[in-house]
Amino acid sequence: MKLLIFITLFISQVSFACVIGPKNLEVSENQGFRVLIRDSTLCEDCKEVQIVAPNEFEGIPYYSGTYSIFEDGNLISKTAQANKLENELPEFIAAIRSGKYEFEVTFSYGNSRCTPYEFKYKSEPEGS
Repeated sequence: MKLLIFITLFISQVSFACVIGPKNLEVSENQGFRVLIRDSTLCEDCKEVQIVAPNEFEGIPYYSGTYSIFEDGNLISKTAQANKLENELPEFIAAIRSGKYEFEVTFSYGNSRCTPYEFKYKSEPEGS
């Protein structure tokens, strides 16, 4: 009987999860994002990156953001952010050393069980 209750609870929880993974889209102004890249005042060979995301996409609220740093294609750091002030837009700001590191920022829309949309912004490798 205990197993039947567990199975029933498990099935009810799974039924709210996404059956299909998130739709991966690129960050763009057409989707409501603002991207600003400029020389940083923090260091000589750094760029300052600012990305402002919309609070919702197609009626689905912003849920979380991740920031990944790569060196020579290897992941060296990953940070997640899942809370924001109620009356402010989700925003990512960083200073990146030009040429040495690449980064990727992901904005997820949905909830803890299902994030049907993920928007990614990936830095261009030096020299491209």
